[in-house]
Amino acid sequence: MDENASAPAPARRIWLKRVGLALGTLVLLLVVFHRPILQTVVRRAAIHFAGQQNLKLDLRVEGSIVGGIVLRNVRAVATGPSALQAADVDLARVDYSLLGFLRGGMAELLEDIELRNASIVLDPAKAPPDEEEVVKDQKITLPAFFPDRMTLSDINLQVKSQPQDLVLEHLHLALNPDGPGELRIAKLQLASGKTWTSVAAATSYENHNLFLRNLVLDDQTRIEVVNIDASKIGENKLDVAVKGTVVGGSIDSTIALGEQDASLDADINLVVENTSLEAVTKYLEPPQLEEGRIKAPEVDAARPEPTGVRGDVKRLAVVAKGQLDKPSSWRASIEGTLANLSAGGVVFDNLAINASAAEGRATVNALDLTRGDNRISVRGTADLPAETEQFGRVPANFQLRANVPDLAALTAGMPQPITGPAEVNGQVEVRDGTIHVDLAAVVGPVDFGQGTVKRAVVRLRAAKKMPPPLPNEEDVGRETIPPPYFENLTSDIGVEVTDVRFQEYAIDSVSADVQSAGKDVTLQQLVVNRAENRLTVRGRYELAVDSDRAASQPASGEVSLVAPQVGDFWAGDAPNKVTGSLQLSAGANYQGQLGPGYFNVY
Repeated sequence: MDENASAPAPARRIWLKRVGLALGTLVLLLVVFHRPILQTVVRRAAIHFAGQQNLKLDLRVEGSIVGGIVLRNVRAVATGPSALQAADVDLARVDYSLLGFLRGGMAELLEDIELRNASIVLDPAKAPPDEEEVVKDQKITLPAFFPDRMTLSDINLQVKSQPQDLVLEHLHLALNPDGPGELRIAKLQLASGKTWTSVAAATSYENHNLFLRNLVLDDQTRIEVVNIDASKIGENKLDVAVKGTVVGGSIDSTIALGEQDASLDADINLVVENTSLEAVTKYLEPPQLEEGRIKAPEVDAARPEPTGVRGDVKRLAVVAKGQLDKPSSWRASIEGTLANLSAGGVVFDNLAINASAAEGRATVNALDLTRGDNRISVRGTADLPAETEQFGRVPANFQLRANVPDLAALTAGMPQPITGPAEVNGQVEVRDGTIHVDLAAVVGPVDFGQGTVKRAVVRLRAAKKMPPPLPNEEDVGRETIPPPYFENLTSDIGVEVTDVRFQEYAIDSVSADVQSAGKDVTLQQLVVNRAENRLTVRGRYELAVDSDRAASQPASGEVSLVAPQVGDFWAGDAPNKVTGSLQLSAGANYQGQLGPGYFNVY
């Protein structure tokens, strides 16, 4: 038995010897001929792949499989739907170290990247339609590697967009670990139309630690230091710091990022001081064009300034730490002060905020807006869920209080300020996965220029049962679509207004009751009274999933007017006063077009 069992051993040794000889011969052939083989394979594969992306590609491939690859005379032109419309690159070179990869992983793979004389045109609008591909939520990761050295010479990029193209012209960037380098950009234009020319900065890049110093865009924006420290990228850590002046305001920020538990851990410190929201908006807003030229702004002293959010940021300090996609891990504080805040004609002297997060709970300690004796305050707390998708489903409670004895001061930015007092009290609460809103406002007496109201009371109650988070698309094998916003939403709005005067018209009282349940909105009753005259309106409307279809949604309504003396709707002896009695009843249904209805006048 022993002799028979050992008999095949010489045959196995011969087989292994032949396999080893064949592998050795293959390795020898690859060493001798790997350059032409590599160049041919890479070129054909690149052209084939480009063709699948609707690109006609031509290039010359050089290099070695063990040390790097060089692409010369790269020419690409779109032949069909493609985000890349054209590319013309004289040289693209990537040197890498397989030994470094084996020793330190991806962080030590790249040695040198060089790109020279490149012009690239992108048009995202011409990209092919996205294929319905179910992609599982991917882990948030940092860049896997940074090169030891990088040289970019005369790079030009144009990205088609609106209202202007994003343009980068004549970019030169030298990142040299052995000495100083530079950044030069002849022209940088944002999609908004904001343009800078002759941008320059000094660079250093020792041990993958990049510094940009004295980056001057214009008189308003001067960045002292931009630091991207990738020296610990092999440990999945990346630090970023920015310090300087942006649109006249100072900014000092540091962000430390690190991969942890399939998430991204962040440690953020940000301080912004002495900047203006209006200045930032105007700085970045697109210029007005007329016949291809920038149009000078028109100033009309008789008209108010354009509406928008304005204000001076005196100081905003943010300190935050935690895993970005795990709110329960957040530890943060936010403190800020804004002055001269205005939005839509409503003006505040100051806005102060103080908020914090710790141990799974966020707290708004203070959010106060003040203008003279007027004060609007928000306070509250909210549990921080383990996943961002759970926001709106975990317990929270916020209170709103507004004591406004002087509406005129608060509405001073409106073309016609409103005078009089107002008071608002409300609460937003999340419990049992349902958002509850309870809000009450009392106004009056007020004067809005063309009329007056003695007293107005508005009450809003609403509740929305939040749907469960959408399932993972890979788990269900299809695209997941969120339900309509009105699903599981109910509301009740009540309005009571007394003693209304508008121009030459007069109304004693107005009352309304509007209710909603899901997509159905019902005007239970709108009643307008003046002396013995009474107008009653009822109606129903079906909300649209798509707001573009709002005008074609089903609706119905009824109107009834009993006016023994129509002239009472006018105050005093108005010149256009109409007298007499009138009775009217009407109703109609609308289903994309006017349907059956009735109309009676007596």
